[in-house]
Amino acid sequence: DGLNPSSLGQVSWLFKRITAAEYDLAVCSDPSSCPYFAMGDLRSGRQLLEDFAADARRTVRQMAESSRGSPVLRRIATALEHKCWRLEHRLSSEPADGGAAPAGAPAGRIPWLSG
Repeated sequence: DGLNPSSLGQVSWLFKRITAAEYDLAVCSDPSSCPYFAMGDLRSGRQLLEDFAADARRTVRQMAESSRGSPVLRRIATALEHKCWRLEHRLSSEPADGGAAPAGAPAGRIPWLSG
């Protein structure tokens, strides 16, 4: 489950079916293993299941054009920038600095990525 670096240097996500309660527990114990939460979607497991059909119909264009969707897309973009930066940093020859973002890291504060 979660991020799985392969022996070929590739990265993939593994998923498994869980209950709403298991999702909520995972958010509390290991938020980085919950991609929706890690990208700023703070809904409970129950709410995610209830909203699934409506979420599946929503397009990026619709989100970008709405006052509610635009901030969501910005949070997703920021989360992806941080995730990519952290992955690139880990893969670089420089040793990690304990998680603190040095100069050049994406701006902004994402609570579940900071120590």
